[in-house]
Amino acid sequence: MGKYKYYKIKTIKDWAGEDWDVYDEKKTPSGIIINQGWPYSLTPRDGIGGKFIFILTPEIAEFVKTHSITEVEQQLDLSTSMVAKFRRTLGIQNRFIYRDDQWILEHQDELLYDSLDELKSKYGFKRTQVYQHKKWLAELIDIPAKTKLRASKAEILREQWFNDHKSQMLNMTAQEIAEAFQVSLFIAKNAYNRICLEQGENTFSEQVQQDKKDKKQWLLDNQNELLHSGKTIAELADQFNKTTGQILRAKAKLREILQIPKVVEQNEKWLLEHQEVLLNPNFSNEELAKKLGINLSLVDRRKGRLKRLLNIPHHVDLVQDWRLRNQDILLSLHLSIAEIAKILNRKEKYIVKNRMILRKFLNITIEDQKKAWVLEHQQDLEQLSVEKFQEKYQLGRYTVLGYQKLLIQLKQNEML
Repeated sequence: MGKYKYYKIKTIKDWAGEDWDVYDEKKTPSGIIINQGWPYSLTPRDGIGGKFIFILTPEIAEFVKTHSITEVEQQLDLSTSMVAKFRRTLGIQNRFIYRDDQWILEHQDELLYDSLDELKSKYGFKRTQVYQHKKWLAELIDIPAKTKLRASKAEILREQWFNDHKSQMLNMTAQEIAEAFQVSLFIAKNAYNRICLEQGENTFSEQVQQDKKDKKQWLLDNQNELLHSGKTIAELADQFNKTTGQILRAKAKLREILQIPKVVEQNEKWLLEHQEVLLNPNFSNEELAKKLGINLSLVDRRKGRLKRLLNIPHHVDLVQDWRLRNQDILLSLHLSIAEIAKILNRKEKYIVKNRMILRKFLNITIEDQKKAWVLEHQQDLEQLSVEKFQEKYQLGRYTVLGYQKLLIQLKQNEML
């Protein structure tokens, strides 16, 4: 875990009933404790990332549901992005904007000409809401939605700057303009193009196109030397007074122009020609290296590329298939982690990690599972005594009482 060793403080449950190990806790202005840590029994060594994760406890979930975003940020001392993440997890939606054509037509001059700050001050609109209202207005009064109706302050200042320095920029390149006036290359190119158009010369993009044609012709003129001379990259670089990188790119571009198969395509052809040997389980890596005339360190790499090329399942796909085949056991509500690990012949950490991955893949939570189980066994929960229900399903007393309480809540929600 890096330079520092972290010590677990305690284990708690999150809003969905999952266990988490707490490594850091902080008291907030609201009095609620903010806990950070990792899923139960997991650490960065298990591949879950090195940073602590904010734990969405039931107390925090209730606070987020009943307070505004600003209040949650201030009272829980959380960033906007973290509050947004909690709200998404809890399924809390932002306010929806409805279209009101009459209001839009009555305020069309403001929507077209007022600044974003003015519209925000008057109506509390965000930038996206202003653009949405302008788009609706364009549909009503037949004005192209993307048409700019007046120049911005930045555009006015840029035009004034161009007119003030136009005479100084004559005979300068775009790069020289950018360096001389300390402006971005984008602004310099625009100024350069305007001057070129006024003088009837090639613009920056036209010059770039001409340079491309000249480079292509150079490649064709020197193709034999670049591809068939047998010289090394370093020798070619010295001969043409270029860097080794430029020579490598030149050779690749020339192969593309002449439609010569790329190295990748040549490698794929080789893999397909030797697939029976590479995938033969009777050969060791040492035997394959000797038989194919390649370095021993390349054998596993070639096997992997061949499997990808032939769409042969990899380890990740096989593990996912194992999860789906054993999902009833992995997601069991009434088996402990140790029991599941024993049944599936896996370590407990492996079970915890794969349960989380499977729930995320299936987009379900423990709460979803509990509700589904309670509704499935509703009749027995209503008719049987706690003792008989325990005996029938081999469950603990408190588990049965919890299911009865959840059933009552679900029925009350239906009545509402």
